[in-house]
Amino acid sequence: MTQNTTAYNLALNLQSQLDNAKAQNEQMFQALERLATKAGVTEPAGIDSLVSQIEACILPAGQSSPPKGEKTK
Repeated sequence: MTQNTTAYNLALNLQSQLDNAKAQNEQMFQALERLATKAGVTEPAGIDSLVSQIEACILPAGQSSPPKGEKTK
């Protein structure tokens, strides 16, 4: 019985963590969509496409990501 209770509690904990991760993921995606809108991206896109389009607006031409240790403006 104790093993069943422990397994059940672990399952509840994992489900809670999964629910929290899903909520955070949704918030991050919504934030990316807002950034994309501000950057002038109007077509719906997946997360990778949104990131690429936002980077294209804020990074120098030909640079795919900021140099290590450097933040974008």
